[in-house]
Amino acid sequence: MTIMHMNLLVIASPVYFYGISAHLKAVIDRLHTPMRNDFAIRKLGLILVGAADLPDLFDPIILQYRMLLRFFHLDDIGMVLVPGVKDKGDVLATGGIRQAREMGERISAISQM
Repeated sequence: MTIMHMNLLVIASPVYFYGISAHLKAVIDRLHTPMRNDFAIRKLGLILVGAADLPDLFDPIILQYRMLLRFFHLDDIGMVLVPGVKDKGDVLATGGIRQAREMGERISAISQM
């Protein structure tokens, strides 16, 4: 059996009033600790899905994400941003699956290194 140790994390959230879910925000808030310098995670990715189809829907979260990268000294492995997802099947129509597949390919390439 082979055990692969990955040093990356992908966080995902629906968009609620231009922010991430309260559950994910609570996790991020609790990571604000001196122990953060000992975390094994070195790379971070972001997946967001929102019902609205506004051009700036993800902007506040992207700003917070970039600040997380800087604060925790993490490398960005990319973002999957999917607006206009209200009904079943909308992710397919918006190209969200293609974006997620591309992120998966980047993760696979990282894991091969």
